[in-house]
Amino acid sequence: MDRCKVLIIDGNIQVRRLVKAILTGIPGAEVCECADAAAAIALAAHWRADVALVDYATRPMNGVLFTETVRAGQTPLPANLPIVLMCEQPDDIHLALGRRAGADDFLAKPLSATAVVDSLRTLLAALTDRASGQVGRAAVA
Repeated sequence: MDRCKVLIIDGNIQVRRLVKAILTGIPGAEVCECADAAAAIALAAHWRADVALVDYATRPMNGVLFTETVRAGQTPLPANLPIVLMCEQPDDIHLALGRRAGADDFLAKPLSATAVVDSLRTLLAALTDRASGQVGRAAVA
């Protein structure tokens, strides 16, 4: 990863700190964290993320609704922003709702450093491929 601006949206400060700590070890990573989707949308007016890690159960706007809202172009965030939903015990229903909303990937909580970094690398590689004209999209786990 040459450069990576990561937006973390999670109401749990410990999760935000964990993800930020994981990303601190990656050269070129820049992190902004928000406790909820409204703060993230406000932040987007002056800070452009490359990828968003969003808690599935964040309140008052959950990760699925946030993803749908971004995909619909109803925020200053780009509609094609890669979005990773973080979920405790993701089951088929969580995955189906997230996929239908347009999530690019999923991470199970508790998070592992390897899973976070691998997800970001995959998504950013897919973005680079698309920007260079190659066909491909990040696989949804």
